[in-house]
Amino acid sequence: MRSRCLVVLCIAACGISQASANPLPAVHDSISLENGPEINVSGTFCGGGETGEIENLPAPLAYAHVTGKGSSRAEIQSWFRVDGPLDNLQVPIQIAGQVRIRAGNAVFKKGLVWGTTAQLIAISFDGHLGPGLNQVDYQFRTVDCSPLSEGDLPVEPPIPSCPAREQDQPVLLMLNTLTGADNEISMVAAANNQEAFGADFDAVVDPVISFAPGFDATGYAITLSDGVGNTAAPEPSSALLMSSTIGMLLHLRRRSQPSRSP
Repeated sequence: MRSRCLVVLCIAACGISQASANPLPAVHDSISLENGPEINVSGTFCGGGETGEIENLPAPLAYAHVTGKGSSRAEIQSWFRVDGPLDNLQVPIQIAGQVRIRAGNAVFKKGLVWGTTAQLIAISFDGHLGPGLNQVDYQFRTVDCSPLSEGDLPVEPPIPSCPAREQDQPVLLMLNTLTGADNEISMVAAANNQEAFGADFDAVVDPVISFAPGFDATGYAITLSDGVGNTAAPEPSSALLMSSTIGMLLHLRRRSQPSRSP
C-alpha cells in the first residue's frame, strides 16, 4: 500500500494584482508517482520510495526523488506578463535560479532503464493565449543523467548522456518579451529507476523572474499567474544536496513562509 506525505496546499494569491481585462492562464501543477494517479495540486506526496513536491510560494519549486525502484515527476506550468505604459514594448527579462540533479550509486551499463532530469523552459508570445498566438522567444536549460553509453561494458561518466553523477548549474535565461503579452514558464523535475539496484535520484528546479540588469523598470510590473510567488529563497552553497538534506531544506523553506489568515 502506498503512503502519502502531508499535503501543503498553496492557496494564497500572488502579491501583484491582475489589472488586465485578460487574466493570465492558471498555474498547472502535476505530480506523477509510479502506479498512482496524477496529482494536480501543490504540496508534498510520497509513494513507496518516491517523493514529488511542488511549491508555488514564495517562489516556484519542483522536486522529484526516487530511492530504489520507482519513478517521480513534478511539473509546473505557469504564466507571467509584463505590464507597461503601452502594449508591445520590448522588455528584457531574466529568469535566474538553479537546476540540480543527483544519481547517487547508479549503475552505468548499456540497456539499463533509469535517469534523472531537471529542466526549465521559458517562452514569450506576442499576445494573449489563444488562436493566432505567435512565439517571440524560446529559452531553456536542461541537466540530466542516464546510462546510455557506447558498448556493453559499464561506462562511468563523463559520457554524452551524463556529464556527472551530480550536477548543479546556475540558470540565467534571458528572455525577450512584449508588454501586455503572455509568457510561459515550464519546470520539470523527473527521476526514474526501473532497475533492481539500490540508488537515490534527485532533481530540483527553482527559478525567479526579474527585469534584466540595466533596464529602467520605472512604470513596469511583472504579473504572475494567481497563486505563484516570485521571491528568491536562500540557497545552500554545496554543489548538490543529498536527498535527506534537500527534504529538510524544503521543510524549512515552507516554515519560513509568512503566516496567512484563513
